[in-house]
Amino acid sequence: MFDENDRNVLRTIRADMLRMVHRTHASHIGSALSVVDALYCIYSRVADINKDNIRGFDRDRVILSKGHASIALYAVLANLGLMDKARLEEYYSDGGTLPAHLDMNAAEGVDCSAGSLGHGLPIAIGMALANPKRRVFVILGDGEMDEGSVWEGILFLSKHHLSNLHILIDFNGLQGSDKVCDVVDFSRLGEILQGFSLDCKEVDGHDLNQIEDALRAGGDMAHALILRTVKGKGVSFMENRLEWHYKSPDDSQLDAALKELGV
Repeated sequence: MFDENDRNVLRTIRADMLRMVHRTHASHIGSALSVVDALYCIYSRVADINKDNIRGFDRDRVILSKGHASIALYAVLANLGLMDKARLEEYYSDGGTLPAHLDMNAAEGVDCSAGSLGHGLPIAIGMALANPKRRVFVILGDGEMDEGSVWEGILFLSKHHLSNLHILIDFNGLQGSDKVCDVVDFSRLGEILQGFSLDCKEVDGHDLNQIEDALRAGGDMAHALILRTVKGKGVSFMENRLEWHYKSPDDSQLDAALKELGV
């Protein structure tokens, strides 16, 4: 069970993320805040990834296909001791080593380069197929589900049942330019995925215990988990606001956000 210590760590992670985008005037804080709870759950409780096996071939893999939310992954890795926390200062800066979109050569624990949407699931399928000993977790955005390459991968999975593959969909209801439902109707996404022979569940994407329980459930086919999330989660004036896909907080907004988080 997750406890108050976990919630404190997540508050610190969210604060680190806010400072990173404020310092560099970067985008995508809303997208990162919606997915950070799932990332923390995977790395802290579910996946077999630690400092001792980080370079191991058979260890589990995590792919953040929505690579524009990179700050969430960087902050989780740093606060769990899988990356030097001082490196967060090198995010999206001249001469820095942590790019705004993910580069798998930038840091240990970043298992896949990402940024151009739609590629994470096909890569994850290849990883899971190549090595059944490892579990592979891939996180997609709900807007990313518009991509044809995602559905090519799902078609492949309808025949090749990879029980070591876990697909998580960060469903915050907002994509780059509009509400998801006003671009493509995914109101029946769970039914659609079940129709492709995926074991699909929906959970509160900010309830760590629900996420963990769903990821630990067994089965003989690939698992899909729809995470019902809130874009900008944790900062009230960012929640469910499309503009925070692109904006970065100014000085007063950063102060207000940190005060709300209690850090």
